[in-house]
Amino acid sequence: MTIDVRQVRNMKITFQYKIFFALAVSILVLGNSASPAVLSDDARRKMEDSGQFENYAELLIESKIDGVNAPVTAKTSSTLSSSTDNVDTLTVLVLLVDFSDKPYTGDKVAAEAANFEDILFSTGGVNPTGSMTEYYLENSYGKFLIKGDVRGWYRMPQLYSYYVNEQGGIGTIFPHNSRGLTYDAIDIADQLGVDFSIYDTYGNNGPDGEIDGLLIVHAGPGGERTGDLSDMYSHKWDLGTFYQYLDGILVDNYTIQPEEYVLSTVTSIISPIGVFCHEFGHVIGLPDLYDVDYDPASSSGIGNWSLMATGIYLGDSKKPAHLDAWCKAHAGFLDPIEVYENMIDVEFPRVETEPVVYRLWKNGTYGLEYFLVENRGKIGFDTLLPGEGLIIYHVDDGATYNNINVYRYHVAVEQADGLFQLEYANNNKGDAGDPWPGLSDKRSFDDLSLPNSKGYGNVVTRTSVWNISEPGPLMTANLDIEWSRCNMGLDYCTFMDENGNGYLEAGERIEAYFGIMNYWVDALDVSIEMTSKIPGIVFSVPTIEIGVMPGDGCLVDNLSNPIIFYLPDTLTPVYDSFFISIEANGGAFTALFGIEQRVGRPQILIVDDDRGAAYDSLYVNDLYRKLIPAEVWHKDSQGSPSVAELSRFNMVFWFTGDTCFTGQNYLSSSDISNISQYLDNGGNLFLNGQGLSRQLQTQNPGFLADFLHAEYAGPLFSPYLDGIAGSPIGNELALRFISSSNMQYLWGDKIIPLNGAVPAFSYKFYPDGYTGLSFSDRYRLVFLDFCYESIDNNSSKYDKRDTLLFNILNFFGDIMTEVADDTEYNLLPEVFSLEQNFPNPFNPATQIKYTLKNTPGESTAQIKLQIFNILGQEIRTLVDEKQPPGSYTVEWDGLDSQGRRAGSGLYFYRLKRGHESISKKMILLK
Repeated sequence: MTIDVRQVRNMKITFQYKIFFALAVSILVLGNSASPAVLSDDARRKMEDSGQFENYAELLIESKIDGVNAPVTAKTSSTLSSSTDNVDTLTVLVLLVDFSDKPYTGDKVAAEAANFEDILFSTGGVNPTGSMTEYYLENSYGKFLIKGDVRGWYRMPQLYSYYVNEQGGIGTIFPHNSRGLTYDAIDIADQLGVDFSIYDTYGNNGPDGEIDGLLIVHAGPGGERTGDLSDMYSHKWDLGTFYQYLDGILVDNYTIQPEEYVLSTVTSIISPIGVFCHEFGHVIGLPDLYDVDYDPASSSGIGNWSLMATGIYLGDSKKPAHLDAWCKAHAGFLDPIEVYENMIDVEFPRVETEPVVYRLWKNGTYGLEYFLVENRGKIGFDTLLPGEGLIIYHVDDGATYNNINVYRYHVAVEQADGLFQLEYANNNKGDAGDPWPGLSDKRSFDDLSLPNSKGYGNVVTRTSVWNISEPGPLMTANLDIEWSRCNMGLDYCTFMDENGNGYLEAGERIEAYFGIMNYWVDALDVSIEMTSKIPGIVFSVPTIEIGVMPGDGCLVDNLSNPIIFYLPDTLTPVYDSFFISIEANGGAFTALFGIEQRVGRPQILIVDDDRGAAYDSLYVNDLYRKLIPAEVWHKDSQGSPSVAELSRFNMVFWFTGDTCFTGQNYLSSSDISNISQYLDNGGNLFLNGQGLSRQLQTQNPGFLADFLHAEYAGPLFSPYLDGIAGSPIGNELALRFISSSNMQYLWGDKIIPLNGAVPAFSYKFYPDGYTGLSFSDRYRLVFLDFCYESIDNNSSKYDKRDTLLFNILNFFGDIMTEVADDTEYNLLPEVFSLEQNFPNPFNPATQIKYTLKNTPGESTAQIKLQIFNILGQEIRTLVDEKQPPGSYTVEWDGLDSQGRRAGSGLYFYRLKRGHESISKKMILLK
């Protein structure tokens, strides 16, 4: 039943409104910054689609200045958490209000006062999913009791649209906002005899002269669910300069919530407790911990891990998440246990049932920045949490009170999986990867983990939560506020091959050099061992004993004592793994690191001829996924590869990219000549590029017909390709192009296979519109008149590049097994030779001599002589120019490319001619 009191209002009301309108125009309303309730996902999408979201964001800025959702001074007692018997009791008033243009009976729900009494204040299971009273009793461990009365429905004197004002009720112009609505509601309640004095029962020293809580429930749904600024958005606010004293108490702060909770466009229910609990959180002094400015759009603050963020909506808002550890501490529901010395086997019962939260910071010195640790489990009101385990919060009490800066939240969750999805992943409000150990099985949160325990500004705190147990009702972990153990990592590892050409080849003796860093405390009995699963590998020196290793970032290397191994006499070029294991302190510390290394001389040359595009990495990565190494020749910087260069490789992948419509030849006359000779010598060529057949038909039709076995047949295009039955390349494949990417879209050609060539692909719907072929006789060829890199690799309905690549490799035959052959090493100097530097060791300068021999077809060649440190980082380029055959001497003065003196240690110098290279070691002493 709605009570309409407009008939009993007298002229005083009109007079009062005139006064208040004048005040609204002339007085600035004060308040702390905050924002309305977090938007639901559906509401946000609707606002973005309708274009309202930008207006809403601007409105938030204005309303924050005016104090919307600004937390008030905490209503809870500062001694509540330490009390054993006392229960803080607040008595709140709930006013139900509707409007002539939005009666509470006029929509999908017609809730009565008794319904809200059950939802808000019942105990003992009257509300099956729990009431607001029961929620706060559980979160406060039985020490915070909310009681209240529900009055109304009261019919407001103005239309709903009058108060909402197309600004969600949070506009700053009184009375066209929720302030005006609340002012009218309490005025009506006062006229109908509500005694406001009975709702002041609590304060730090008894009743404090202010209403304990005022909850306004308006008819209809909330804008946070509908995404419509013509609906009222739930929020906490105050009356500002329009506050009132009624029955001797101050009525100022209030919350506003909807009658209905929208489930879908056709279904609504009576508003569950979530929005009431969230807004009442502001009443007891808690801020919003979602990202209140929605910038970036992906950010969620602490998401579903707290009532004060998106946890409000768990279980359709019937089972909102618990308050997070910081909120419980701030509300006085618990006192965090501060750690003043390193602790082991610390017990963490579930925080839902026991008020146990630990606080950590460097040296046990606590200020504005620190970590909080709690054990969360799916029980009670936390039943619908996204995961279980230790939640670690990074708190910065010096930051903006609400969560607003994604780079430095007031309260942030250190997500164990290290993906930072609460900050940067759309629609991720928290998942099972966030708690520790979580889905990623993270057992240590420390300076070196991801995420790490460094403070803002990259400050090393030396704090750690480690040896984390499995999730459960009682978890354990060790807590450090100072380093308690060693922690060693592999800083670098590099390999030096016997003949210095940069390849780890069959039968070679290899030396391995590494740097080990001890980040924390000193370590004893340190030993390092290298292993590998390469069949037939033999380690002659597999282990290095270091002994005592200082901590605090000390770096130890084995420059004077390398690990030594011999590769087997036969091997297939591959990416393979080496493993370095570290053991210290009698086995108390162990660590294992994998190193992926190219083993064997690559047998595939990728010729990057796409005029400066970056598709070569796509080819390299596709081969890498098959563990097949390849070399890359960049034609734009290295020129055309010679016949000798091509002939070093069993297979050549040559791609010309998309069409550039410039009239320039994709393949130069030199390219065509060298490719022809490579094929005549029995090579395997995979050639592809958009528009190649059209270009070659004009430029060199003989090469197109005689070597590529194709004839240009005119323009044709379809975004879909069908593999030709029986083709070794395209059989049973279906491909599609990436739309408008990696090639000029809607432009293509068809070809006619000639002289024994087998068609591989045709454009869909054009059975004779061939656009690819293969040929096998004295050489093997795969020619595609489109870009390999333009194939869509993400469609579930079509085949991927991986399948096509497999067919091409299978067509060419297996990667050849490399056999140890000392004659290769002896022949290398016939091209060029590199002598040992002299003096060696040296200080401050040394000389490097090398000789370039005659090479058929080349009078000069591009030569590079470079210096590298043990990490493989370039220190100096001494020579980078074309040089004719002859002997050369170059001096290195020990300076890097910036003119700075290089430090003492081991260095490598490498002479490179084309893809051939020789490397040697030298030592700089000071």
